[in-house]
Amino acid sequence: MNQLVSISDIGSIRILNVPLGAKVEYARQALQVYNLQENDNCLYIEELSIGKLPKINIHLSKSKDNRIDRIYIGNSQLSQKESDLLYAFFKKTLSPLNIFSEKEDEIILTNLLHRVTIGKQKGINNNENRYPFFLHIIGRLMVCDERQLRDAMTQLYMEKKEVKQQKEKSVRTLRVLLIVIALAFAYLFALNGRYEPVGQHGTIIFDKWTQKAILPDDYLE
Repeated sequence: MNQLVSISDIGSIRILNVPLGAKVEYARQALQVYNLQENDNCLYIEELSIGKLPKINIHLSKSKDNRIDRIYIGNSQLSQKESDLLYAFFKKTLSPLNIFSEKEDEIILTNLLHRVTIGKQKGINNNENRYPFFLHIIGRLMVCDERQLRDAMTQLYMEKKEVKQQKEKSVRTLRVLLIVIALAFAYLFALNGRYEPVGQHGTIIFDKWTQKAILPDDYLE
């Protein structure tokens, strides 16, 4: 059986081995071992049981070009304990992503490819004994408008560039700091042997660098 959630080296999230952008036919084959159903808008699996997790419903939306463009996971008929368990599981599993915002009952996670919303709530309609859970995965670069896609791709490159620039800046700062520290230690080491007290009670200081004596009157100038 496929792993429920996995993240590739480049940060691509797979649900039951199906990533966003996969062709619908690929998803059909990957999910054929489950009780897979389909309509005009999506592929879906109802009441899927994975390990010790509560049962979940999975919906994989179809795009106009016959690809998976959104993934929804949820169940509206859960107890508080079951909802909390799913919330904690997905929050931990998707922890490699960055936290965009976090509230007590909702967290938004992102990386360069995805935006993931995980949430839970108390009550549905008039039934406060049910605690719906939901998880929504969308692709940050999967937009309908060509201009938006171009802007999203530009942002992707800019983010990578900014990360690289930040690393280079940090390295330069560290190098300068190490040089300053080394020079300070060298100066203090040299300064330690520069002055030598001479005369009665050491009241006269001899400067080895200038080969001159420093008299007490010189201190007052």
